Amino acid sequence: MNKYEQFLVSRSSVLEKIAQGGELSDCLEMLCSLAEENDPGMRCSILFYNEVENCVSHAAAPSLPDYYIEAIDGLEAGVGIGSCGTAAATGKLVIVENVYEHDYWAPFRELAKKVGFSACWSHPILSRDKKVIGTFAMYYDEAKSPSEAEIKLIEEQANIASLAIQNRQDRETLVASLRRTEEYLNISEAIIVELDNKACVVRISDVGLKSLGFTEDEIIGHNWFENVVPAEQQSEVLAVYERIMSGDLEPVEYYENEIVDRFGERHMISWHNRLILDKDDNIVGTLSSGQDITRRKLMESQFRSAEKMKAIGQLTGGIAHDFNNLMNVAMGNTEMAMGYLDVNSEGLKHLEKTLQSLEKGKNLTTSLLSFSKSAELEVTEVSLRPFMSDLKERLLSTLEDDITCEYLLYGDLAACLLNPSELEDCLFKLVMNAKEAMPEGGVLKIQAYSYSPNREGEYTPISSEDLHSDHAVISISDTGNGMDSIVQKHMFEPFYTTKEFGAGAGLGLSTVFGFIKRVDGKINVASSPGKGTTVELYLPIAS
Repeated sequence: MNKYEQFLVSRSSVLEKIAQGGELSDCLEMLCSLAEENDPGMRCSILFYNEVENCVSHAAAPSLPDYYIEAIDGLEAGVGIGSCGTAAATGKLVIVENVYEHDYWAPFRELAKKVGFSACWSHPILSRDKKVIGTFAMYYDEAKSPSEAEIKLIEEQANIASLAIQNRQDRETLVASLRRTEEYLNISEAIIVELDNKACVVRISDVGLKSLGFTEDEIIGHNWFENVVPAEQQSEVLAVYERIMSGDLEPVEYYENEIVDRFGERHMISWHNRLILDKDDNIVGTLSSGQDITRRKLMESQFRSAEKMKAIGQLTGGIAHDFNNLMNVAMGNTEMAMGYLDVNSEGLKHLEKTLQSLEKGKNLTTSLLSFSKSAELEVTEVSLRPFMSDLKERLLSTLEDDITCEYLLYGDLAACLLNPSELEDCLFKLVMNAKEAMPEGGVLKIQAYSYSPNREGEYTPISSEDLHSDHAVISISDTGNGMDSIVQKHMFEPFYTTKEFGAGAGLGLSTVFGFIKRVDGKINVASSPGKGTTVELYLPIAS
């Protein structure tokens, strides 16, 4: 076999190393060593070419001395600047049979003499788009011209060097692209999640990790639905994923569902889903971009609730006004009729019962007007500390012996502008609600303190949202049955009650709600089944 045929047989080891992603310097050194083994007495070098700076730089030269490598490293490329400089500048094979006679080597003859070679052939290393990216050179001790097999050999070696260099460049481009992609994913405010065809997490953005409270190790490779989707929603959301994986993307390209972080908190996410395809257009996974819309959904719900309460208030106020007028006429006529009857007559006794019922009806309309903010009640500046102190005994007298009460007034309580009878009525209603929620006894805590958004206090409100000024706070907490989410959605609506028919009118909390809105205050409620209820009334400070 000639040199070219011998090289073709032995090149597989170099190609295998390149395919395995070996270090470029190792691959090029291996290529040179292999060529030298197949042609004893020949030495090789590979140079990189920088088109921007128009210079060559050292890549590999296992058998050339360091002083020679240093002399040509960084050398300018150009016609007449050695074999390699000329090959880099022209993009063509350069054959110098005798370096001591050829003009290209005039500046480097002493260096060649010192190294001990007489011939130098250099082939340009070309990229896929035929641009020069380096040179492959063969040095011989004696002056000589190449045979046809040797020309094929240097061409093949240059091709393999090109493959190695471009493979490295491709990997660097790919790594850079992946890095940019990761940076984009992490700068984005969206939760980016990639799932494979088994619904396991392949990639997740930093925002996703932060939202869920997981580390990469805790979520990558794990089933998304089993780990972050609420148990009661898993089958429904998994069905959406399977529909996407079947290729039926359009109906579920945009989808909303809840996820649960590692602390048990739920987040509503709006997803934009896409398919991931392989090179044969087979579906291999999904890529989803999600926005946390929990706060938006809450605000929408609060807005709808406020609009509903406003509509109910307007309707209730109109009916209550008309009914109140009718009640006043009925009570006036009843009282006049009573004046015509003997004090011991049976008719007077019946009219007295009628008047009592009419008075109860009038109280009911007063509650309705209070809810609708239509009642015309006199307001005055009320100092809360003496007010709450005077009210203590009367509030506690309504409790059963099996209920323990903590009655705590903290610091200086500022004055508030309100109707004291209304506030008293609200507190009695809240205490009665707490009492009824503890049929087997429990603990009732009544507190009053000052809240300021500008300083940290000992007492943290249930929610400080929309509290931008100083308030006096009255808090009533119980250890009773508590309320579920359905009851809480309706708790301020008039006539809504969880009691048996006839046991209550359902105006307790709606009256409190109406009072709070009328004084421009705020009411916070925290409750859950079996864990009791806390109601906080925020009363603006009188200026």
